Amino acid sequence: MSLDLTLLSLVPGVGKLIAVLPQILQIATALIAAASAIAAILPHPAQLDGWIGTARKIVDWLALNVGHATPAATAANSTRAPRSATGVPKSALALVIAGGLAAALTLGLSACAAPETPQQTVFDMRAAYDAAVLVPMTHYAALPTCATGVSATAAAPCKSASVLASLVKADTSAKAALDAAEDMVRNQPTLDATAAIAAATDAISAAEAIVTTYNIQ
Repeated sequence: MSLDLTLLSLVPGVGKLIAVLPQILQIATALIAAASAIAAILPHPAQLDGWIGTARKIVDWLALNVGHATPAATAANSTRAPRSATGVPKSALALVIAGGLAAALTLGLSACAAPETPQQTVFDMRAAYDAAVLVPMTHYAALPTCATGVSATAAAPCKSASVLASLVKADTSAKAALDAAEDMVRNQPTLDATAAIAAATDAISAAEAIVTTYNIQ
């Protein structure tokens, strides 16, 4: 029986998290890079007072300039008088901070919106399959078998041997199709993977239909 008790099947939501992890990392990388650039041109937080000083500290936090990671050149400027007292408008500093971070966030989101590669498509399909089919199937397989003539209820859940057999069969087909699609996009990237991806999609849909029909959770 091809029930994989992996981390993805034991912890609900992990598959979905892994599916969006590349997008999260893209946005985080863009924000860190922008914050680092902004921190390099702004006065040290000690030179700024009020809310603009707080905003400057947030920029340092986003840039990972914490503790001993603070750039030496920036730290050296901390002995100067508060910049707000020298006549530099707080609005100008706020514009630099807000504009830079907004631009970085926009770039990060734009990168996430870029068309998926075949490799990413197959990866997302597998992660979604683990969450939508493998997790509930694993839970269902762990239930006691229903006695002859007895149906499962919310108060007394049990598994049907015939339903489980159908699930296992569908799971085997879906995994084979996913493996074939993954092999193509990884090892034969120059070939058109449309047909392989479509076959995997159909196999996954068949498994999901069983989960939905029998309300397996």
